[in-house]
Amino acid sequence: MNVYKAVPNIRFNGFEDKWKINRLLTITTVYSGLTYKPEDIQTSGTLVLRSSNIQEGKIIKKDCVYVNSSVVNSINVEKKDVILVVRNGSKKLIGKHAIVMQNMKKTVIGAFMSGLRPKNGDFLNALLNTETFKKEVFRSLGATINQITNKDLKRMKFYLPFSYEQQKIGNFFAKLDKLLDLQQQKIDKLELLKKTLLQKLFPRHDARIPEFRFKGFEDDWKKTRIGKIVQYSNSTYSVKDLKQKKEKKFYSVYDATGRQYYSNSFDMDKKYIAIIKDGSNVGAVKLLPARTSVLSTMGYLGAHNSDIAFDYYVFKKLNFKKYKVGSGIPHIYFSDYKKQVELVPQLSEQQKIGNLLSKVDQLIELENKKLQNFQQVKKCLLQNMFVE
Repeated sequence: MNVYKAVPNIRFNGFEDKWKINRLLTITTVYSGLTYKPEDIQTSGTLVLRSSNIQEGKIIKKDCVYVNSSVVNSINVEKKDVILVVRNGSKKLIGKHAIVMQNMKKTVIGAFMSGLRPKNGDFLNALLNTETFKKEVFRSLGATINQITNKDLKRMKFYLPFSYEQQKIGNFFAKLDKLLDLQQQKIDKLELLKKTLLQKLFPRHDARIPEFRFKGFEDDWKKTRIGKIVQYSNSTYSVKDLKQKKEKKFYSVYDATGRQYYSNSFDMDKKYIAIIKDGSNVGAVKLLPARTSVLSTMGYLGAHNSDIAFDYYVFKKLNFKKYKVGSGIPHIYFSDYKKQVELVPQLSEQQKIGNLLSKVDQLIELENKKLQNFQQVKKCLLQNMFVE
């Protein structure tokens, strides 16, 4: 903590007082969770919030556990309480938290959680998102037991402003979180749209035509072997080959989104599908732009009398598990899955479908980048609107 500064870098107009160091428990009370037995669990009753119900700063009603209300001896959660994970088998989950956004009747927290009932829930929730809080959690973690105790919470100190400034900061971050939530909802709707299109634009079960179709297409789709719509070739590049080359992106074995190497050599002059042929992620595919390369653990699938974007969505639907071989590192061979039969329309209809789905994917990618930018803005504001 910066003892000499004691004011944030960014501040609302009208506030000039220095922030004062105070214990966390001066702005909140703490309550404990419910300990229950397996025989207390039932299909309805009182909801017990556990660490799995807290995801990305929100309370999610998923994988829910209910107990007989007669065994509940802990207090019910209230709106604007902050629920904190204080014990877990995974150290990285300690300190995960979420604010209760609505009244939740017959809802308590589990024994590995702590409930914080603050004077200003939005401010406390923002404070717990700061790196300063994460450092306090790390200091409190034991060598063998992954937990923070009520004693640890009582010990924690932070620079805090007066209550009216806390209110302004809390309201600001609550609105920012709402913006982030709306952006995520937009992405979720686009993902649902894509899922629906994939179901409707391809024939289902024993049908020979899809449920949705572009105007002007009426012919049945034809059964075609994979080997007749794509051509396969191996990549021979290794990481060792590329250590000194820094010119173009080179996608690694895990890389749909992960690690990247570089290459000044290219194998494909057109878009192609990269497929992982070795390793735990075997069968994963990614549509890559022309003049990029992949490592030797991946292969190239180029279009052959077909539309490569359409082919990509066909491959996304394939089940490669049945083609995996080897008791050690899993592997798939093109000679095996090229015989698989799929229903395929004429080229012009392929192009329509591939183009539409590609545009939806591009839109999802764009909205995801917006979300990432919002998240970076929030991270920057947390760093500058609190005193470290």
